[in-house]
Amino acid sequence: MKVIARSSIALPAEDVALIERLKRRVGAKTNVAVVHRALRLLESTTERDELRRTCRDPSNATRESLVDEMADLDEVFPPHDPGPSPPELSLRREDLYDDRGR
Repeated sequence: MKVIARSSIALPAEDVALIERLKRRVGAKTNVAVVHRALRLLESTTERDELRRTCRDPSNATRESLVDEMADLDEVFPPHDPGPSPPELSLRREDLYDDRGR
């Protein structure tokens, strides 16, 4: 298989303008560097998407069993409700740390 070292692609004016903006923004020296960077980003994104799809079903299956197990634990350890906070309790920073005007 022969490797092509040079290629020329005709792009719409809006895409050329986008490449120029990105080139300035990322400090790339050439338009090709911008395209290389975009291709690597696209590749890593699609790999992450594939990994998410691969893990989604086992995660959902685990989540369903976890919800059932948590419901069973509610009988052993009932949820604790401390009730309303006392009216004299203040959570203002000045009251907690005594800032004195800082």
